[in-house]
Amino acid sequence: MSQETVDVVQPVRKKSRYLWYVVGFVLCVLSVANHWNVAVAAFVWPFCFLHVVRSSEKPAGSLALVWGLMLVANAIKYVDTFEEASNWLCIPVGALIALLQIIPFILDSVFAKRLKGVSSTLVFPLAFATVDMVQLLKPLTQSNLGFSQIDNLPLLQTVSLLGILSLTFLVAWAAPVCEDALVEYSHGKSIAKSLVVYVAVLLGLSFYGGLRLSFATPVAKVNTVRVATAHGTSDNSYLEAEEEIAPPLTDVISDVRHDVAAAKAVDAQILVWSEETYQVYARDEKALLSEVQQLAKANEMYLLIGLDIHPGLDAPEDATWYNQSYFYGPDGALQWKYVKNNLVPLMEEGYYDSAQAPAVVDTPYGKIASMICYDADHPNFVAKIPPQTDILLLPSWDWKAITWNHTSTVVNARAVEQGVNMVRCTLEGQTIAVNYLGERLSESDGYTTSKDLVGVVDIPVQGRVTVYSYIDKVVNWLWPVALLGLCLYAGLRTKHREK
Repeated sequence: MSQETVDVVQPVRKKSRYLWYVVGFVLCVLSVANHWNVAVAAFVWPFCFLHVVRSSEKPAGSLALVWGLMLVANAIKYVDTFEEASNWLCIPVGALIALLQIIPFILDSVFAKRLKGVSSTLVFPLAFATVDMVQLLKPLTQSNLGFSQIDNLPLLQTVSLLGILSLTFLVAWAAPVCEDALVEYSHGKSIAKSLVVYVAVLLGLSFYGGLRLSFATPVAKVNTVRVATAHGTSDNSYLEAEEEIAPPLTDVISDVRHDVAAAKAVDAQILVWSEETYQVYARDEKALLSEVQQLAKANEMYLLIGLDIHPGLDAPEDATWYNQSYFYGPDGALQWKYVKNNLVPLMEEGYYDSAQAPAVVDTPYGKIASMICYDADHPNFVAKIPPQTDILLLPSWDWKAITWNHTSTVVNARAVEQGVNMVRCTLEGQTIAVNYLGERLSESDGYTTSKDLVGVVDIPVQGRVTVYSYIDKVVNWLWPVALLGLCLYAGLRTKHREK
């Protein structure tokens, strides 16, 4: 018996095919870049490329061209991600992202035609969610397709159920559904069933998000804690010198005292400094922390300070640095000493020590957790905080090129996924605070240091338990398991029909 396949659009004419390539390329560039993001573009560019691949008489050639276009598009989007001397890295990074993103198109061309109806549209989005899951294991950029909807608050609430990959699935699903609808239309048939299902799901999730936003208690009516953020003003350039020319520790202590006094003046209960606020020699660590402890007790304030501990120029060449934070309570007691767990590739790996679970402590202002910067890029690591966590404090250090792409996407996604209120104090980037719905409570410029506090925000002291916070340790594996199951079913179905 002959193999049953789904219908496809007749091969498109050469000029028309080039137009699909051009439109797909332009929209791919506009979707989830360092400095821009056109949300609707993420729904359309995969459809453009999928259409030419499915309708091509030579799919292998079309796949190769699509990969090349995605490589160039990703390189353009991240051309200034790295320091000027390392801008060439955008090419291999773009190639790696394109290599992952071409996988859904390959799997669709192999398995979708062996399925019927709605199931034939699921291979592509499941594959996209799977490759985005792989990217999240060690993210070099925030190229996840789901991040394109990070400012669409109603739709963003979807991640409180199944995480950011559910948004990737939803966005990618539009491509095969539109292709299915185009096929039905070209054959003069009625509206495709898959289109009806997709629209129903999209509207249902948007309605859920709208209800979640509408029935949430306004921030003005909930209990809050005042959080101040600071970057410090000490000159750390001495750490790059070949001789020990560090300023007196009294200069650093003077800066710390100034920031604490400024926070006290605005009635802040918590003061958060950025990642590596002060880079100090190991021999000065104890004296500095003793001062921080005394200031916390004297001002009855929680103090979270980030330090980069330099082993000293007289230490062995392979001596380890430590990127860590210390959280002192209003009684002067050390609540935690946290060492950054996820080290940035090419920048920190090999120089710093790591490996620690997120820090968590119960306070009068709810359960407070913390990690450092790049740690929050990893949803599987953030999943280690308890589901009942209320506030997540995130000392960070970015650079201008990645400000929107890194700060906004990570903070909004993690806050809504875990149902936590979040403060990200960022040196050379955006210092922002959001509530558990992803609503922005404050935003400050962190590109420069000054004698003033970076920001002051009243953050809710109660988060919301989400479905995702209970199943986050396993739900991300839903996508590859479902993809594998669907592909096996397609293969078995074909083998059965051939008999």
